[in-house]
Amino acid sequence: MTRSSPRIEQFDVVAFDADDTLWKSEDSFQDAEARFAELVDPYAPVGIDVLDALHAVERLDIASQGYGVKAFTLSMVRAAIDMTEDAVPSAVIRELVEIGGPGCSSSPYTCSRMFPRYSTASAHTHGWS
Repeated sequence: MTRSSPRIEQFDVVAFDADDTLWKSEDSFQDAEARFAELVDPYAPVGIDVLDALHAVERLDIASQGYGVKAFTLSMVRAAIDMTEDAVPSAVIRELVEIGGPGCSSSPYTCSRMFPRYSTASAHTHGWS
């Protein structure tokens, strides 16, 4: 007996129940925003609310980047560079990237825990280091 799969046209609504996951994630995003403010505020012009600026960049980036840690990290980096008019040091940018990828070193290719395919040996083989 052949069983057919339901087609998308047969559904009126698709729902996802991710409340417990989202609440836990929200704490991490709030912590990241607080750290972003600590890192970037010293380089921002007087009168700039760094979190308001970050949220504005996030809203602009959603259309092209979507949601999630990667999109949030790119928004933090872009906001830091834009609002400080390139005055933010590379060490701050590096730490913002680390916020989005905890456990990684300065190079994503040496972060074997998050990117096991890109071990140090693989990085050398491909000329990434």
